[in-house]
Amino acid sequence: MERSTFNVLFYLKRTKKAENQELPVLMRITVNGRRAEMSMHRGVEPEKWDQSKGRVNSPAPWARELNDYLEEKYLKAHKIRKNLEEKDLPVTAIAIRNALQGITDEKTGVLEVFDDHNKKCQELVGKDFALATVKRYQTTRKHLKEYILFKYKEQDVRLKSVNHDFITGFEHYLKTTRKCNHNTAVKYVRNFRKIINLALKNDWISKDPFRNVHMRMQRVDRDYLTKTELEIMRLKEFNNERLNKVRDIFVFCCFTGLAFSDVKRLSRDHLQESIDGSKGIVIKINRVKTDTPCRIPLMAIPVAIINKYKDDLYCQKHDVLLPLPSNQKMNAYLKEIADRCGINKNLSTHIARHTFATTVTLANGIPIEIVSKMLGHSNITTTEIYAKILNVSIDKEMSKLDDLYSADSSQDGIIKLPERKSNGD
Repeated sequence: MERSTFNVLFYLKRTKKAENQELPVLMRITVNGRRAEMSMHRGVEPEKWDQSKGRVNSPAPWARELNDYLEEKYLKAHKIRKNLEEKDLPVTAIAIRNALQGITDEKTGVLEVFDDHNKKCQELVGKDFALATVKRYQTTRKHLKEYILFKYKEQDVRLKSVNHDFITGFEHYLKTTRKCNHNTAVKYVRNFRKIINLALKNDWISKDPFRNVHMRMQRVDRDYLTKTELEIMRLKEFNNERLNKVRDIFVFCCFTGLAFSDVKRLSRDHLQESIDGSKGIVIKINRVKTDTPCRIPLMAIPVAIINKYKDDLYCQKHDVLLPLPSNQKMNAYLKEIADRCGINKNLSTHIARHTFATTVTLANGIPIEIVSKMLGHSNITTTEIYAKILNVSIDKEMSKLDDLYSADSSQDGIIKLPERKSNGD
C-alpha cells in the first residue's frame, strides 16, 4: 500500500480574541496535502504559546496539564492512522478527525453508501428528484446487491475493494444473468458511478475505480408507427374488451406524446381550456420522469377517448381519465394487438411517444421547438433525434421510389434530362 504524507500540529486561532485575551487551541491534521481541523476546547494567552513547538511555554501546572493533553491527542492521531493502514481503509484527514471525535458513521460498505444515498433522494422526491429517478437508483441497488451475492457470496463489499474488475464484472452480470441490453446495462453502471463519486467526495476512498472504465451508449433506432399503421390500429375493433381498452390508451398516447407513467396519473385536474379562445382542451402536467412541465392541446381523437371512459368504474374509483393496466401487461397486450393488426413491429407503450413526435407532429410540419415543449424535453437536442429519424425514413422511401421509376427509365437506370437549347438556336 502506498504510504501517505501525514502531519499533526497545534496552533492558536488568531481571528477572534476572547474577552480574557485567550485564543482557542486548534489541532490541524494534514494527509496528502488535505487538511481537517478540530478544536481542543482549551484557550491560551498568545504570549505563553510557543508556535514552533505547538505547545504552551510556561512552568505553571495548568500549562503542563494542557501540554500532556495535546500530546495525548497527538499520539492518538498517529495510532488511528496506523490502524486505518493496517485495516486497509482510506487514510484521510477527515477519517482521523472523525475517529478522534468519536464519530463512527463513516461509510465503508458499497450497499451501505447506496442505502444512505437512496434514503436522502427519497426524502427529496418532488423537490430535487423525480420519483422515477429514485426508483432507478433503487433498481440499480437491487441489481448490485444480487451481483455481490452472486459473485462474492457476501451481503456487502467494502468500498475499498471496488476496482476495475468489480465494475466490468457488474456490467457483464447485467448483460448475461439479468439479460439487460447494452444501453440498459450502461445506465445501471452509470448510476453506480454516482455512488462511487459520492464516496470520493467524502474521502471514504482515495482512488477512482472508474478511472479506466469507458462506457458508451449504442445508437438505437427508435421505432414508431407510420400514418397507415396508426390508422389501421385506431379503426380496428376487437371482440375482446381488454384489447379495445389497451388500443384506446395507446392511441391516446400517440396523439398526446405522454409517457405511460404520466397517463397513469392523468386526472381532470390536468385538463384546462385553451387560452386561444377556441374553447379547446389542453393537458397541463409535469412529467414524472423529469418534473418538466408540458402543455399539450388535445385533438378530437384523444378528447373522444377521454369521453369514452368518463363513466368507467375504474376511472371514477381512482379519479383518473383512463383505465390503465400495469405497464408490463400493457406491453404484452400491445404485442397481441400488433399481431392482429398485421403490424410487424415490437410495440411498447413508449413507441406511442415516438409516434407522436414523428408521424403525428414533425411529419405534419409542426415546428420542432413546439414539439419539444409538448414532449416536455428539457433540451431540444433530444427532440432533434426524431427529426433525424424522419430524414432517414424519407431517404429510404425515396430510394424505393427511385428503384420503381428507374425500372422504366433509360439505359443504366438513369433518367436523362432533356438538353437545354442555346439562345442561338
